[in-house]
Parts: sequence; C-alpha cells; structure tokens
Amino acid sequence: SSPEAETTTEFFHVMENFILDNFNTYWSVVRVEWSSGWSFTKRSPWANTGLTRKLKKLGAFSDWDYAVGVIQKLDPWAVFSDSFINEILFY
Repeated sequence: SSPEAETTTEFFHVMENFILDNFNTYWSVVRVEWSSGWSFTKRSPWANTGLTRKLKKLGAFSDWDYAVGVIQKLDPWAVFSDSFINEILFY
C-alpha cells in the first residue's frame, strides 16, 4: 500500500506509473506482463488508454513496427484479435 492509494487497483496505478516514469530510459526498458493485470486506472486493470497508447514508445530498444508486421503476417485475417489488441497495436 501507499499513502496515495486507498484501494489495490489505485496502488497498482500509482506503482505502474512510477515505474514507467522512472525506469524507462535510454539504458533500460520496462515491459508489461501480458498475462497479469497492467494498464491500471484507479478502478480497474487494462483500462488506462493513456498507457496503452504509450506502449509503442516504451523503451529505447523497442521495434514495435517489426512486431506488428510479424503479427499481421501470422494472422492476416485478425482471427486472434479483438478491439483491445487492435487499440494497442494500431493506435
């Protein structure tokens, strides 16, 4: 817990933003844990559209366009996609 947070999701929101703001630099990279809760708002996970829009820019070592190209090649008809994945990949 922290003084800034009254609930668990609010704590994760504060912690996640702290980590992304302080440990995502030219010499380090932060990655989300896809199978766990991430992109927290004060009320729920997977709902912070500000964070999902920043994913492409996270880390100096990111090759986002290459990863999107591989996904499009392996799933050209977007069978394994949904609106959340599309928001992350193509925003």
